[in-house]
Amino acid sequence: MMLELIALHEGMTLTEHQIREGCQGIGHATFLRVRYDLLHHGYIICETTGKSNTYYLTPDGEALLTPEVRQQRASQHQPRPQHVVGHYETFTAWTIALMAALGDNLTFTGVTVTGDIIRVYSYDLCLVDYYRVMQYEDGSIDVH
Repeated sequence: MMLELIALHEGMTLTEHQIREGCQGIGHATFLRVRYDLLHHGYIICETTGKSNTYYLTPDGEALLTPEVRQQRASQHQPRPQHVVGHYETFTAWTIALMAALGDNLTFTGVTVTGDIIRVYSYDLCLVDYYRVMQYEDGSIDVH
């Protein structure tokens, strides 16, 4: 079952059930499994296509990788190509790029991310299409 995250606001506590029932996306970021960490308010564990990451949900609805995860990635010395967005650290930018590419005629529940490939799903959870997202050195994002 695919789940969409809902934005957390300061002082707001959510159970896993409330996250499951919320289904108001941060953009259209959709995850296979979500667990909200009640011990560290504002942190969630997200599993997308078999990969678990911890994200921090900001009050304005952005999902950012936690500083610990960023530091761990940096210490692994695995440079990623500058022009490819891998597992996205900010969801809002590629959501905007997605919507611009798809136009207003397609409504979808969310996407899954594998490397630089995003797969778009419709309301009945059927795979609609998949796209490759590129981020260039100047910070701009393009969807192919």
